[in-house]
Amino acid sequence: MAHLVSSPALPFTKNGGGGGARNSGFPATSRLSTSATTQAPESCSTMAERVMMSMSSSSRRSLSTRCSPPQSGPGPSSSPGPVTPPTPMRQTFGFSPVRSSSSRGNSPPVQQQQQQQQQGGKQQQLGPPASHSSNPPWRSTSSTLPQSNSSSNIVELPGLLSRALLRTGGEGSSREGRAATEGGAEQQLPHALSSPLLHASPLRDQCTDSIGSAHRQMEAGPSPEPDFFPGVDKSLLRDLQERHSIFHTQLVANAFLLAAKAHEGQSRKDGSSQLSHSVLVGLQLAQLGLDAECVAAGLLHEALRSHNSALESQMEEFMPSSVMQLVNRVTAISEISCVFRNNRDKLNEEKWRRMLLAMEDVKAVLIKLACRVHDMRTCGALPRERQVSLAQETLDIFSVVANRLGIWCLKADLEDLAFAVIHPEEHRALSEQVAQRQDSEALEATITRIKAGLDARGVQYEDISGRPKNLYGIWQKMRSSGKSSLDQVYDVTALRVVVTNKHDCYVALRVVQELYRTMPSRSKDYIRGERKPNGYQSLHETIYGEGEFPVEVQFRTHKMHYIAEYGFAAHWKYKEKLSNEDEWLDKEVQYKKWLTMYKLGVHDKKVRPSGAPLQDCALKSLGVHLLHSADQVGRSP
Repeated sequence: MAHLVSSPALPFTKNGGGGGARNSGFPATSRLSTSATTQAPESCSTMAERVMMSMSSSSRRSLSTRCSPPQSGPGPSSSPGPVTPPTPMRQTFGFSPVRSSSSRGNSPPVQQQQQQQQQGGKQQQLGPPASHSSNPPWRSTSSTLPQSNSSSNIVELPGLLSRALLRTGGEGSSREGRAATEGGAEQQLPHALSSPLLHASPLRDQCTDSIGSAHRQMEAGPSPEPDFFPGVDKSLLRDLQERHSIFHTQLVANAFLLAAKAHEGQSRKDGSSQLSHSVLVGLQLAQLGLDAECVAAGLLHEALRSHNSALESQMEEFMPSSVMQLVNRVTAISEISCVFRNNRDKLNEEKWRRMLLAMEDVKAVLIKLACRVHDMRTCGALPRERQVSLAQETLDIFSVVANRLGIWCLKADLEDLAFAVIHPEEHRALSEQVAQRQDSEALEATITRIKAGLDARGVQYEDISGRPKNLYGIWQKMRSSGKSSLDQVYDVTALRVVVTNKHDCYVALRVVQELYRTMPSRSKDYIRGERKPNGYQSLHETIYGEGEFPVEVQFRTHKMHYIAEYGFAAHWKYKEKLSNEDEWLDKEVQYKKWLTMYKLGVHDKKVRPSGAPLQDCALKSLGVHLLHSADQVGRSP
């Protein structure tokens, strides 16, 4: 036996050594072959051979041509004996022949490994031709059958064998078998079990049980997905799914579960859980209209701060690389922000702003801005010194970056929250006064009435939007103009109408003047009358809108709007009192603002008529939103 194991000249069958005298390489009188043949009952391979031998010659020839591997060179000769059906035909039915325990035990280890490698190589050669589907007709229902991980595949045999039996009996039976396969397992069952090959056979009970279990599995429907996050409370996820549809996506749901696992048992200084912070950041990003990758990264933006390698590997398993890159960039921004606060007197503020603005992925900056909004809402539990430091950085850095990106809602929130921390008394007094002058419902009613008036006159408009001026902006304007009373500020609420040409600017102005009472002393014409040196053009009119609240209305064309948002008269330059000498900053702000508003489609949270888009669409007629398509022309995919 030792000589037989070490001899490479003795070929083994693909199904293992000692599988019988046929094609085994051992003489018929060998003890090994004798024990294998005398102890093994009628196996699955023998059953398959009988099935194949019972097929008509045309069916067997068609099946052999379809499934046989390419011809290779001549191999070693085998000992004479009964002819065995070609191995590829056995492979056609999806199972390997079952060997007895004695034959499996007597297979030499080294040669058995060679046999497995040889079997794997041959299996790669098998299968349908390139022109056919990867799932042949005879395996159309194999996914419904219970699978087995054992080497014998005995559980899979009955269902596969029943489909093989459908193909016996000539071309007519082949057509009938194909019809039964297309009709499902319910038609296959009586036809397969009525075959004489299975009548009174020991395998009949196995066929009945296996096919019956397949029927029950089909009726019960697909099995539930495995729970990779046991013990995680999913009630909060269901609440989020009711609030926004993006939490139904698999990516965001997995990100929530990972965040729940990462922040389990962690709390913040104010007593709230760390998970609640991540959830509110993700929800704010979803309400801004950002995609699933950005929301998922927002849910996980604090997960890597603990430098847990096991958690990071689990995140890499469930999250795509784009989400992991976003999380790493947000983590880097947070670390740089901490360094800046601790060394504020040594670092330049403008460099820190430009560093944020120049980041490759603007989504990371948006996540950090949303994170800072919630940090400022909950910073009351921090020591006073840390509160002021955090608020000052928010006011000097993050609110400026939000303004340059054109995200008015985040800019207003950051400014007002920082204003409440640095100047709490002024904030409290001003907020009480502004509450009597601002009414979002009145503003929406004013916009709706102006829209109806423009429609009645046939004026085409690109956008109608309004917004209440934020507290810090009002306070800054009162300080810069020397006004001591809020009654002297008339643009506490503002409204903008963007039309297609200059003539319609004046037509829209007359429509508004007919609808509402105006303040003639505050009427300004920056189109034909007073000219601005920076190229700004617009018509300004102050009216008493719905509820007699003062509202400043601006009328401009889409080209004027482009200059006011992206050109020399950009609003962010007006607020920061910057000159037009920095060409790099101008181009960087223009590109990132376009990227934020038109490529990512961020919602600006302004008040618009019912059914209007949630973002600024005033420049779409100029084709600004199509610039990324032109940018891709000529690039290789």
